[in-house]
Amino acid sequence: MAGTLAATNIGGGTSLGLAEQAFGKWGLSAVWYVITASIAYLVLAFLAQRFRNAMVTTVSEYFYKRYGKANALVTSIIMGLPMIGITAAQIIASASILTVMTG
Repeated sequence: MAGTLAATNIGGGTSLGLAEQAFGKWGLSAVWYVITASIAYLVLAFLAQRFRNAMVTTVSEYFYKRYGKANALVTSIIMGLPMIGITAAQIIASASILTVMTG
């Protein structure tokens, strides 16, 4: 689960987008994203044992086991919607890299 959450957070869209904003209009204040992500990972480190003991691989699966099917469905929808934007950002980041590499 940690790998899934990290892969979602650390991707081409985030890396390129954050670097672009840091060198663009945000400047040094773009570091807030890195700091908040680090804090989130520290919090998750304390919750890791609970997830490990539950023998789950996704957040929705944890909610299914703990709170039932309806809550797992809501969690899946809430977590699935941003994946559309994340996927689009990954495609745009890949296109940006290919554009620079191939001219």
